[in-house]
Amino acid sequence: MTKNPILSIFIATYNRKEILMKKLNDILGIPSADFDVFVLDDGSDDGTFDAIQGIKDTRLHAEQNIERQGLKENGVMQNWYRLLEMCDGQFAFHLNDRDLIDIHGLQELIIFLKEHPTLTGGICNLRGGGTASIHHLMKHSWLYHILDLTQLAS
Repeated sequence: MTKNPILSIFIATYNRKEILMKKLNDILGIPSADFDVFVLDDGSDDGTFDAIQGIKDTRLHAEQNIERQGLKENGVMQNWYRLLEMCDGQFAFHLNDRDLIDIHGLQELIIFLKEHPTLTGGICNLRGGGTASIHHLMKHSWLYHILDLTQLAS
């Protein structure tokens, strides 16, 4: 029996192959089985989905919409909901395909979540600032679109 990871990272994407590939390679460079990554490609025509499929890592799970949802009313939200349904970690972390992420901060977040499994959720809104602000935020508040999936299922 395989134990579910503490954290599922979910990313919806559309035509951002280069940015997404760098982000995935950075995230999957973390040597840990405590997280997995779910990507939903919204019908990109720039080779994004093929590039994702080229990554051979069991922590990465990818699907592609047959019909683009992002152009429909609430389409982006539908992609996020679909991703949330796929997540199998105790916590889910929403990451936009164009977001920057501090890999060291992500590693610290995973440790924090393992040490605080009763955390139920949080949101953090970062406006402006540079790398120093992002690092400070990740180090001190930890939370950016994190959901406790066990609480949602109750």
